[in-house]
Amino acid sequence: MNIRPTVPMDLLPVFLASAADLVHVLAKKVWARKRGKRGGLLVRLRRRGARTALPGIFLSNVRSLGNKMDELSLLMRRNKDFATSCVLCFTETWLNERIPDCALELQGFGLFRADRHCALSGKSRGGGLCFYTETKALETCSEELQSVV
Repeated sequence: MNIRPTVPMDLLPVFLASAADLVHVLAKKVWARKRGKRGGLLVRLRRRGARTALPGIFLSNVRSLGNKMDELSLLMRRNKDFATSCVLCFTETWLNERIPDCALELQGFGLFRADRHCALSGKSRGGGLCFYTETKALETCSEELQSVV
């Protein structure tokens, strides 16, 4: 085995040159940073505009989701906070097995629902949970799960 205990002298100038370039780039970044009233948090928030920093989750107690599908589709078109949410969670949906999934579709969202079962709870009315997740988020999650498995 021919292992050298030190760095060869022909690589030393290359290493020193790249280290100098790195220091120069980092120094430029520090100098380019905005200072004073143009560098604050409020300015960055204004630059971001309507885009939120975190994925949005909309939670609501709807009490009979089947009656409110027209209102939900209108909110998707008119309300930016609602339309840019990644997850819509509705409680007290009052859904049952007689209401098909196609009647509850929202464009761009996948539907997951958990209806109240009379045999399990002893109650026939009320309850239920419904999640709408953005289809882009679903595709990303399924790709990540497939890569893990």
